[in-house]
Amino acid sequence: MTLDDHARIPAARRHERVRDRHLAATELFGDTTVRDPRGGVTTVMTLLRRTSELHERLDRDERADRLWHRRIGTWQRVLSRALPVLDLVILTWFLAVTINVDLSTFDPLLLVAVALAVLCTVAVAAWGAVVGEHLRTAKQADRSLSWDAVDGMGRAMLAVSAVVMVALATLMYVRVDDEVRQATGGSTVAGPIVAVTLALSVVVLHVFVLYLSFRDGSAHTTELDRAGRTLRPHLRRRERHLRAARRAEVRGRALEASDRPDRD
Repeated sequence: MTLDDHARIPAARRHERVRDRHLAATELFGDTTVRDPRGGVTTVMTLLRRTSELHERLDRDERADRLWHRRIGTWQRVLSRALPVLDLVILTWFLAVTINVDLSTFDPLLLVAVALAVLCTVAVAAWGAVVGEHLRTAKQADRSLSWDAVDGMGRAMLAVSAVVMVALATLMYVRVDDEVRQATGGSTVAGPIVAVTLALSVVVLHVFVLYLSFRDGSAHTTELDRAGRTLRPHLRRRERHLRAARRAEVRGRALEASDRPDRD
């Protein structure tokens, strides 16, 4: 054996130790403490078992034609993200008109209108998503809402949503009607038509966002989504350790194999 051959043996041993270290890290993977989607903390292995149980529950319900876990389609998901953008445009125009922004020049009030529109759009869209998610607990097997199953909190949230929508629609109608009347020289027909159209569009947008949130899965799919977000970085770290262990094993075997002919 040459000096290089003697050097290969400790090098192979080093690769074995690296492999063992990465494999040991994967064995500790299941005991890592993570946040439980239902509250508190749990371990990765316990959360993986819980996700497996939820998947089995979803499969049983699907086989029994209970559809409350079904998610919305791709186009509906795209629509649920596009509607707030349209709402933002409408609210920006409405607020710009309300605070008398001069659009012929750069008016700092335009930035105020945009900021208020963004704030209002984000708040209303987030509220609609929260209300829809809460109402999923009252979803029936055919994905319709069971009013008898809606709890007091759900009814209160719906009442708040209705008040917000009526308030926005009323403000929109009053202001737009006045602007159209001024622009048309006091027309009594165009003003109400345009005002009602924009007011109803705001209400329809908000109702549809709430509706899509309600239709998108169930409490179990929501828990699965949260568990997936919690587990994803830990599963990636485990996969990195496994890849590193495989690389170290391959390199160690390559060094041992290159030394065998000389020893024979």
